[in-house]
Amino acid sequence: MLSLLALSAVALSLQPEKDWYKPVVDDPHPLITEVLFRVPPGDSGDAFPDGERDATGDEFVELYNPHKKAIDLAGYTISDRNRGGQGEVAFTFPRFRLEPGETVVVINGHAQKAAGLGTSERAPAARNDDLGCYVFTIGNESRFAAFSNSCDWVLLSDPEDNPIHVIHWGKFDEKLPAADLVETIVSEGDGSACRWYPGGPLAPHSQVDGQMMSPGEFPVGPTPEEAAAAAEAADDDSGR
Repeated sequence: MLSLLALSAVALSLQPEKDWYKPVVDDPHPLITEVLFRVPPGDSGDAFPDGERDATGDEFVELYNPHKKAIDLAGYTISDRNRGGQGEVAFTFPRFRLEPGETVVVINGHAQKAAGLGTSERAPAARNDDLGCYVFTIGNESRFAAFSNSCDWVLLSDPEDNPIHVIHWGKFDEKLPAADLVETIVSEGDGSACRWYPGGPLAPHSQVDGQMMSPGEFPVGPTPEEAAAAAEAADDDSGR
């Protein structure tokens, strides 16, 4: 019997090349590629990692640049349905250049002890050694400032506060933002929801390769160098 990883590889091999690398969102916007809103228990929930699992602090959102040009993330905002209210999750990027094919991870940050993380005031000076990508922290001080496990959304808005991409799960009374790209997650069990590869659909991470999460990288897919080259080729092809 094939393993989950082997099945994933087979499924990916059947995907058209354009689908594998299609930008999904319009240039010049980034794409949400992974969301951890239900942190697993024990050591497997230490997403950052800093040696300690925190049900709030280890939540994260991963963004990816699927285009052939770098994106200045200054002014882009990540938020949930409690934005502006109690328990909100909200983060606005400072000036930061996200290169083609690169990912960036924004962690909740509650009770995190690691140094050298980017904030809303300044970008990190270097990639994080553990995740291999640039990492920002929201720096939430309250354990209640977190995504809801049962029903919430993560919204990416551009510097003019236009909704670009929203991923939602569960049922809620609030009106869903009218973003350019709207996607639904089926909330089943612990772990993140992720894209298998840059142009792929969202799925529970555990169903992709048996792992709970993979902040900073795709569970099945290209290296950053391969992704950057393929993104450029896909953009060139779409412009013909």
